[in-house]
Amino acid sequence: MWFPLFVNLKNKKVLVIGGGKVAFKKIIKIMEYEADITVIAENIAEEKLLELKNLKIENNRKIENNKDEIEKLVKEYFFVIAATDNEELNENIAEICDSKGIL
Repeated sequence: MWFPLFVNLKNKKVLVIGGGKVAFKKIIKIMEYEADITVIAENIAEEKLLELKNLKIENNRKIENNKDEIEKLVKEYFFVIAATDNEELNENIAEICDSKGIL
């Protein structure tokens, strides 16, 4: 069962994993809330993403579907968005974040 929640993202560390259209749309929305956004992607497929300012981008970084690696990656973030084209990886990221209390 889902509960509606309002969160202040100003200056909060947000991680977006993925560099495609879905990631771009989510980043554009989150930027409105003045979050500190980092993008990690194996490949930035959405070129418009590279034009955005106030964004940290780690391109050409492959994220292995490995629990330990994902835990290390997400541990310092308040909010994580899994926007890869790998459904299993997205689910694992979500499960790990949920188990760590990360939105």
